[in-house]
Amino acid sequence: MYLDIKMGTIYNTELINELINAVRLQQGRENIPSKFADTIVPTVETNPKLLKHVNIFKSRMEDTNNVFIIYTTPTDKDFYLTYASLIVTQPATTTNTLTDITAILESGLTVKIVTTPKVTTSSRANPAMNKYESAFAIKLKRGTTIILTNTFSAGECIASATIGGYTLETDKK
Repeated sequence: MYLDIKMGTIYNTELINELINAVRLQQGRENIPSKFADTIVPTVETNPKLLKHVNIFKSRMEDTNNVFIIYTTPTDKDFYLTYASLIVTQPATTTNTLTDITAILESGLTVKIVTTPKVTTSSRANPAMNKYESAFAIKLKRGTTIILTNTFSAGECIASATIGGYTLETDKK
């Protein structure tokens, strides 16, 4: 028993002409490959317009108890979060520190993207750092804010938040 594998035929004239020009085939003397793996294996370069690159990169540093806006997503484009980091430093006199970055997903669910554990000792020499970094982007709700929350009960706490992502123009469904 054997498998009879048939190669796909190229029906795209524009692609065939690109192959002819790229490898400088002489049409009168050589057969033009129209089947994959017939005589050459054509490769297709990904359209650069389909590749996503970070085009939004924002940072915010705060040393007071409060909620701060890092970035507001556009209302006319989709925003995908690909990176978020949070660094927290404090002297030994600061207590009950809780710092996080939150955002609203496309579904409407509010989630903590990055959070630092409760810090109860000095972190001046060794700041607490957490980050989200992934090849899989998180789609956020249009027109929502990415928030830095810095909470502590006494002393001071310096929180530095950074986010990165990209926008994509699509028809909203």
